[in-house]
Amino acid sequence: MKRFGTYAAAAALSALGMAGEARASFSFSFIFGQPPEIALVGDATYQDYMRLTTGEDQIGAIWYDTPQRVDTGFTTTFRFRIEEGPTQFWGDGFAFVLHNSTAGAAPLGGGGSDIGYSGIDRSIAIEIDTFGCCGENPTPHVSVQSRGVQGNSRADSDSLGWAELAPLDVDVLDLRDHTCSIQYTPPDAGAQTPGHLEMYIDSTEVLVIGDIDLQAILGTDDITDAGMMYVGFTSATGLADSTHLISDWAFIDDNNGCISPAIHVLGAGAGGIGSVFSANVQVYGHRPMTFQWFHDNVEITDDQGGRITGLGTDTLEIANIDLPDQGVYTCVATNACGQTSSLDSIRLEFPPPPCDPDVNCDGSINGFDIEATEQAVNGDYSNFCQANADLNNDGAENGFDIETEEQRVNGEPC
Repeated sequence: MKRFGTYAAAAALSALGMAGEARASFSFSFIFGQPPEIALVGDATYQDYMRLTTGEDQIGAIWYDTPQRVDTGFTTTFRFRIEEGPTQFWGDGFAFVLHNSTAGAAPLGGGGSDIGYSGIDRSIAIEIDTFGCCGENPTPHVSVQSRGVQGNSRADSDSLGWAELAPLDVDVLDLRDHTCSIQYTPPDAGAQTPGHLEMYIDSTEVLVIGDIDLQAILGTDDITDAGMMYVGFTSATGLADSTHLISDWAFIDDNNGCISPAIHVLGAGAGGIGSVFSANVQVYGHRPMTFQWFHDNVEITDDQGGRITGLGTDTLEIANIDLPDQGVYTCVATNACGQTSSLDSIRLEFPPPPCDPDVNCDGSINGFDIEATEQAVNGDYSNFCQANADLNNDGAENGFDIETEEQRVNGEPC
């Protein structure tokens, strides 16, 4: 999708700020560069995105260089895309991983279906597996994998919980960007309330594990005294050769309690009249979460027969855009902790038409141009060759535009 400046069809917008120093809780938008806090391991590369793998027989990982607090709970949110390689085999997937491995801060596991995390000791991997191998659960699926202090494993027997994505109508192989959010809540004091882990892809809850305790799985000694673990992503390919991309990533520990939504505008783009306008945001905070979209401070509730999609998600799309669609769009996200609206303006604007009175493009400026303008204002563009008939740039096509054309034909300046 093409991105535009202030006076083009849609404004390019601010995105997540890069972190300036290693710290607890962080957020990155990798399109702005490779943060120094991120270590690339194996075949992982940076080129506009964090690319965990880009071809066959690769193993890659990225790790944040400072352990993060996990014992009080956490929420991590990231935007990803999986691209098909030349072999047309999807695989093998990628995983969000927490660890305190004896191999150090930036370990690398096995290749192929091991997805880069198998073999990493003292780890928990939350995988999106896209390649079925060796009798594994149907793919694509999500799963939480751990063997406690031992080296991790992709084996189904080492899964703490899994879910197939197809029955949930979630397609991670559609070449689109997707937002994943993982939220871990530990058991309360005395384990009166069990811990739980929830995983969302876009607006769909894909996995819930209702009784999980990281400290019980890994042992108290293997989560540091401060409750810290390293966090990052791993991926691997074998004969399959998918490219696994991470474009944005945030990690927020829950030491401060409930987390209200925090919205970052990722971008917006469109072509011109008749094209598709798309606006997307990234939202951090506790799930579940609802989304509302507003146009010039009025909630959009009518999808206009399917022309508008994504009203309840973090991505809004409007097909066949026209002059009435111009204006400011705002996303509002709500969860149990609070409600937040996007602070950055998402503005759709069409460029003004060129100041050329020869609107029928016959090489002459005369009454036929006035007639062509009148026809266009009434919906007939057969003799009108410019982008739109809003000649006075007031946001509407009407008799005032005919008057403007008459003035131009009679020699008035634009």
